[in-house]
Amino acid sequence: DTLISDNQYTNFIQNKDYSRAAINKFAQEVGVSPAIVAGKICYKNKDKKQVWKRFSPLRTRYLLSN
Repeated sequence: DTLISDNQYTNFIQNKDYSRAAINKFAQEVGVSPAIVAGKICYKNKDKKQVWKRFSPLRTRYLLSN
């Protein structure tokens, strides 16, 4: 909720357009990475595997090593 306010997120999901272009546009409007938007969508729908599968490619993964 710190990076994307609940109001901003609610307005975005009301459009029901979850295309990559819509996510990129929204991310640019609120000043975050599209990976943050995809992560929030996944978090808010954590019980739905198809949501995770669909938005997984948009999320950034990091490999941490010692």
